[in-house]
Amino acid sequence: MLDQALLLDRTSNAVHDRWRYKALALQILGQPTEALASIDRALELDSNNAEAWLIKSETLPALGRLTEALDACAS
Repeated sequence: MLDQALLLDRTSNAVHDRWRYKALALQILGQPTEALASIDRALELDSNNAEAWLIKSETLPALGRLTEALDACAS
């Protein structure tokens, strides 16, 4: 259902924010793989979003991807 809501308004400038919020929720729920997929979608829509890069850098260590987490911090 959340995915359907994310797709309702594709014209909004805030669509990337919705994916970012979904990533945060999934991260809190202990679902890092799903969180990473959502944050990657947010970054596809706005690659300059500092909060999205921060979320990515916080999610990657849970998947054992420390080098990528450091790279995300630098982005």
